[in-house]
Amino acid sequence: MQKVSDAYKAEMAKPIAGAAQVEVTLSVTDVDAAKSAEDASEGESYWSDVKSALAEDGAPRRSYATFEPGRWKADGRLRIADAPGGALLAEGYVSEAVSGADGRFVLPPVLLLELAKPATVPALTFRFDQMAGEWCSEVTITAWRGEEMLLNRTVHPDEVDWKAAEAISKFDRLALRFDRTSQPYRRARLTRLMFGMELVFGAGEISEAAQDMEVDPIGRRLPTGTFNFSAVNVNLLTGDQNGLYDPDNPQGIWKYFEQRNPITVRYGQQLTSGMKWGDAASLQWGELEQSGWRELYQGGFVEWMPGGRFYLTGQPETEGMYARFSATDALGLLDGTYYKGVWDGKAHSLWELATAVLEDAGVPRWHEETQPWTLWEGLKEIFTTAPVPVKQHRECLQLIAHAGCCLLWVDREGVIHIEPDRTEETGAAIGLCDILDSAPKVEKTASLLRVECPATTYVPEEKVSQLYKSTYAVDGQLKLHLTWNQAADITVSCEGASVREQKLYAAAGELVLEGSGTATVVVNGRKLETSVQNAAALAEDPDENGAVETLENPLITDLNRALAVAAWVRDHLLRRSTYTCSTRGNPEMDPMDRVLLDTQWEKGAPAQVLKNRITYSTGGSKGEMILKRRDII
Repeated sequence: MQKVSDAYKAEMAKPIAGAAQVEVTLSVTDVDAAKSAEDASEGESYWSDVKSALAEDGAPRRSYATFEPGRWKADGRLRIADAPGGALLAEGYVSEAVSGADGRFVLPPVLLLELAKPATVPALTFRFDQMAGEWCSEVTITAWRGEEMLLNRTVHPDEVDWKAAEAISKFDRLALRFDRTSQPYRRARLTRLMFGMELVFGAGEISEAAQDMEVDPIGRRLPTGTFNFSAVNVNLLTGDQNGLYDPDNPQGIWKYFEQRNPITVRYGQQLTSGMKWGDAASLQWGELEQSGWRELYQGGFVEWMPGGRFYLTGQPETEGMYARFSATDALGLLDGTYYKGVWDGKAHSLWELATAVLEDAGVPRWHEETQPWTLWEGLKEIFTTAPVPVKQHRECLQLIAHAGCCLLWVDREGVIHIEPDRTEETGAAIGLCDILDSAPKVEKTASLLRVECPATTYVPEEKVSQLYKSTYAVDGQLKLHLTWNQAADITVSCEGASVREQKLYAAAGELVLEGSGTATVVVNGRKLETSVQNAAALAEDPDENGAVETLENPLITDLNRALAVAAWVRDHLLRRSTYTCSTRGNPEMDPMDRVLLDTQWEKGAPAQVLKNRITYSTGGSKGEMILKRRDII
């Protein structure tokens, strides 16, 4: 459950609550530009870190005290820099040169970036010295494609966060010359450079939105984390241009949207009775800075909470006045195939397997200094001798979590988790007055006899078999990706060309052939034979006519582990009553939250949230929850 104030809880308990709000920040960026950019600048301070300025997370950069005016404050916000070569903070770009009395540089510093592949952007967005609240007031932007100059323009920023609405197509080199600072005797500082821009959609632009959050407590289904919204199809920058997102509009920005463009969502609730400063103590003070005493006491204050971090799944669809955007969480991005599982006869921990899958998947980072996943330490003590099967990265993580009796989910900061269910009672209540229908819909599953879980043993065949054979035309170098059935002791031979590189796995391989002409590749190995032993967890006082649930997880290779997984699943399936209810909307609720649910026959029955769907339309929100009873019925 998201952290909220007592004033928020009181507002949500009212028969008529204040207006609900949603805000969406969408980064329209070339998602690969920052990653491929290399710093070719000269004349930087030794603590300068251009790479941190290119990170797309927008996180505040920490800063060093220097002898420039206003940068020697003993307020705890500035640090003394370590000596060159020491551990340095990620402050962004800082020039060695200092401007003169008129703010101009004798020799203007230049930040020069070289991109590994061309980038196309609708704008460049700058964040200058956010710590001191100062900026460079004159900057010359030059972009090239090879030796061709595409842009050479001097702009005049007038605030710390500033956007240069200069569309640049397919450039591979960018120079920013800092000609003048807004205050005299200052270094040029750039704490963030975005290859694109951010669009902020508020109540005036969003016509509707929907967010789905769902976690299966026993891992039968992948978790769901999606966000969709429709926005008015006008220019947020000027407000006077229709069809900004229309693909037919040559002046629009449709072409700049890509899969994986990041989206940040937050929900707001108007507190009609106002808020005391004591109520606000648990909130971020940054949210209160724009509200004075009058707003707090007279109900003009909106309390905000994070809704989640998502990524576009494609370009927007437009129809008339509206454009529709669809996004998924980090786990939804992991739809590539993992084929690097190996069999070497040794036991490997689930921690080791999960780390290998996540690293291969290339999970995006919201904050450069924060790991984009969290794994339960107990996974280091759970082992398997199985090779990870060839599946999507997220499906591999699902199998790993299931084998470890863990939940797989993505939190609202975009971090992927594989951890046991440790949720505690939130104290939150879903009463009949909160439910839009007269009562929740109740479904009850069939009684259970037992849960069976197989433990699989893998043994290579005695004989060597041909796993793969094919002929290719080679002219120079040829890269190949080959697949076969899981095997051990794999070897590759090639007639007609040489094998320049090879990486071999249990069910796949990557080869680089070199030569000229026809080449025949043969892959041999010992196929893996499998056998299973079943572990069974009986229901307490079992019903002989009850259902038998059979699990399937090729990573479970130990009979004791199979029994643990079977018992874990059994305990969940014995919670047979499922409740579906429509509510006024509770964006603070997360899947797996433990709450108190009122039914027609019982008040405050312990239940656990499995799914929370939030829908928003102008000024109001609704919700649909699916809950499972905690007690065994």
